[in-house]
Amino acid sequence: GQWVGNEKFVLFVTEARGGRGGPVRSIPLLADVNSGSTKRLLPERIVGDSLEASASGNRFAILAENLLLFDGDGALLRDYGPPPEGYRYMSAAFSPDGSQLAYVLQPAALNFH
Repeated sequence: GQWVGNEKFVLFVTEARGGRGGPVRSIPLLADVNSGSTKRLLPERIVGDSLEASASGNRFAILAENLLLFDGDGALLRDYGPPPEGYRYMSAAFSPDGSQLAYVLQPAALNFH
């Protein structure tokens, strides 16, 4: 996991298998370290491929069907929308000061994980 939100939360991914032996799905969660509660960051029908937190932990991004930017407390700041047709989000990274987010696209037909 990654500490975010001034060390009030831990951002992590858990995996769950779909019903009847379906594919394994990655589910990004935000855990409150004081209460122990967890918050699912995406609707159930959407799974996150990966996540990236800024060095300060004040922002993080989830790569899913859309690229989503959150503040450190789990509030959605921006939905960048889906990638161009025929592509998928492959990875993302924050600038050292956390003010900018860069991402890489790959053709959807390729599957490098």
